[in-house]
Amino acid sequence: MTLKNYWPQTISLMIFGSIVASTLTIQIAINNSVQDSNLFLDNYHVTDKNINEIFSKQIDFTKNYQVKPNIIEFSDSIIKIDFNIYKDGNLLTLNDEVKFDISLTRPETRDFDKIFNSQKIDFNISKAGRWNLYLKVQIDKSIGFFNYEIDSRKKVKLKF
Repeated sequence: MTLKNYWPQTISLMIFGSIVASTLTIQIAINNSVQDSNLFLDNYHVTDKNINEIFSKQIDFTKNYQVKPNIIEFSDSIIKIDFNIYKDGNLLTLNDEVKFDISLTRPETRDFDKIFNSQKIDFNISKAGRWNLYLKVQIDKSIGFFNYEIDSRKKVKLKF
């Protein structure tokens, strides 16, 4: 009776399996590219370079101002929000010195991104589910960054 040696077949199968797994991993990674976060409404290279300045402006903003969303209409298909700014508990009259930049985006893709440059959002939701709302408010040299999570499928639709 002769004993067969299966080591050569096993090693060949392991090498072939590693090549197939590596190829599939690369193909999946190419098909599902990484979506950059735009939390600070800028490229992440610029954000990384200026993060200390961004945080100091954010601290200055939160010392002086409060931003509160005023939900006008919120349903499975429509978002209408007006952002109010308060200073010392009093509603601030908005003028040309107050600049709003708002980005409404899906977490997994940039295909549905919508940009607003006013304090009001009026948007028809084209796809139910999770949305991220990034808000940048600039008053003089103070800049405040805020993000909200929106889920059009749930009862509590807006998370601060």
